[in-house]
Amino acid sequence: MALCMIGMLQSLRAQWSQEVLAVSQQMPTSFVPVYRFDTLAKTHYRLPMAFNSALPMQETIQIPPDWECVQVDLVYTDFQRGGDFSLLNLQRLQSLFEIYPAPFRQGSVVWKAYAQQACMSLQEAQGLWHGLVLYFAQPAKASVSKISQHTEKSDSIGTDQRPPLQETDGLTTQLAQVLIEGQDSTTFKAAD
Repeated sequence: MALCMIGMLQSLRAQWSQEVLAVSQQMPTSFVPVYRFDTLAKTHYRLPMAFNSALPMQETIQIPPDWECVQVDLVYTDFQRGGDFSLLNLQRLQSLFEIYPAPFRQGSVVWKAYAQQACMSLQEAQGLWHGLVLYFAQPAKASVSKISQHTEKSDSIGTDQRPPLQETDGLTTQLAQVLIEGQDSTTFKAAD
């Protein structure tokens, strides 16, 4: 029977892409009570999957083509502590690869697995979130175009129409004067 299981695992591995296998071998696992989405630091996309399933609850991912994936979190529940979820996690990674292969082909993506442990029953385990979370960095050119639009609007307003600047948010009078004179404000930082 052991030989049968080994043969079955080898045939399953043949179905997985080399990219998925490489990622799964280097992905560290953190044990947490409940996974928390990092909503402040980056733009993220959630790809939910049912408990004990590798099938995404949606078949497509709509990501702007110029966004770069910087991190992927694999979230599962370590129900009945210490179980082996490696096969399920490989299947989940393969599902992502089939829908959205870009993160597997970028060398700079950070891959992490999170095993949730805040459950004492099957019902509690099923109630936790499962799936993959993709974090993105918006392209720098989007920020540059927003800065350019802001500068164009500021330049179109006469200096005599601008309201007087107040010392708020830690800006000093000297920095405010530099901004009024129209110098590039992107090189300055507000004081903490």
